[in-house]
Amino acid sequence: MLMIARRDRQTPTALSAALPRGADTEAVLRIGLTPLTERDCVEGLAHDLPPDRTARRYAAGEGNPL
Repeated sequence: MLMIARRDRQTPTALSAALPRGADTEAVLRIGLTPLTERDCVEGLAHDLPPDRTARRYAAGEGNPL
């Protein structure tokens, strides 16, 4: 098993071409990720920060962890 996290715009051309072929043969399972909720960010990554700072950081990152 191999897990890959990638951004479409930063993926090498060869890998971008190979992944859909793997999905067609069911050798590749694609799971799209969505932004984290503010609660997930705070509880998992910033539980020691004051609430006003975590809210500002969450807003600035648009769901990307801190």
